[in-house]
Amino acid sequence: MIEVIAELYKNMRIYFDGVSPTNLSRGVLQGDCLSPTLFNLFLSDLELSESQGLSLGCKQRYITHLMFADDLVVVANNLFYLQNNMNIMYKYLMINGLSLNLNKTKKSVFSNHPRRKRNKLYVNGDSIESVNKIKYLGIDFFADMNLTKMINNRVNAGILYFHLIWRPLRKMNYSNIPMAFKLFDAQIVPKVLYGAHMWSAGAGETIERIQTTFIKKLFSLPPQTAGYILRLELMRYQVKVKIFARILRFWNKIVKLPDDRLIKICLVEAMTQVDSPREVSWFKDLSLLFREVGLSVTLAYSLAQLNKLNLPHLIKLYGSILYNKDLYRLKNTHTYGGLNALYPPTHYSSFLLNQLNIIVTSKDWP
Repeated sequence: MIEVIAELYKNMRIYFDGVSPTNLSRGVLQGDCLSPTLFNLFLSDLELSESQGLSLGCKQRYITHLMFADDLVVVANNLFYLQNNMNIMYKYLMINGLSLNLNKTKKSVFSNHPRRKRNKLYVNGDSIESVNKIKYLGIDFFADMNLTKMINNRVNAGILYFHLIWRPLRKMNYSNIPMAFKLFDAQIVPKVLYGAHMWSAGAGETIERIQTTFIKKLFSLPPQTAGYILRLELMRYQVKVKIFARILRFWNKIVKLPDDRLIKICLVEAMTQVDSPREVSWFKDLSLLFREVGLSVTLAYSLAQLNKLNLPHLIKLYGSILYNKDLYRLKNTHTYGGLNALYPPTHYSSFLLNQLNIIVTSKDWP
């Protein structure tokens, strides 16, 4: 196998229009499915000082670095430990014929006081740039540990993605409303909800803005139109239902992992800190979601272990609960008082769009 890979890379060239072919003599191929595996194999013997890593707070566990594809992140509880591990890593790179790209290497200190002056971090005498925001695996992490900025930025970026689906809808004269929502669900929502099972458990109301904005732009509605009446009229679930579905699948996957896996160890430890000052914010938001469908964290854990956690039923139930909340809002407002009798008290329709007999006449399209 090694000889085959070596032969593949032996005569590897990169071609550009109007430029002579360039031989690839260093690194791995960008975008090649084999490259992440080769990168991980090459760095498999990298060992940093575990006691100087980042404490996870579960059974004295520490992590020193994170690796995904060709991204490497070194973490520590303080700058002194981080500097020591960076020195170890630099020596390892030199021994193995690797180099560190300082232009792409950044340092960020996560703290409640992000503007406080920090000491510099060095690699072989060169200072590493300090930043207040780092993007890792497509998610923005801010130095002040405020997820609200990241969520709002993600929603705003999703709104900018609307141009991807306006063109095909314009060709259809905006007459196929079900197709509009299918395009929205297929192209816009996944971009916004990337990694949502980790950061959006308590941010459903903020993320719902992406769907409300889309509907208002699609029908040229005034900005003050309430989101709940739009969902009721168009028979749309809240985006929170999709978030809940992702969280449930993530939960189910973690619980079924072997007991020696680090992520499961941390989950079990977090369960012991419920309603205590050390309770993890993600776990607290998760507990509130489970309570809405009549589950406790302990019961959800037991059902997942026994393979009896009925995900489709819970997702459907949660959608119905949110639907009834929209109905409650409608009944307690005078703005849309004449619409109370149009919607049933319960809602268990499928997630597929129903055919809507809507004729659009507005010419003021975005």
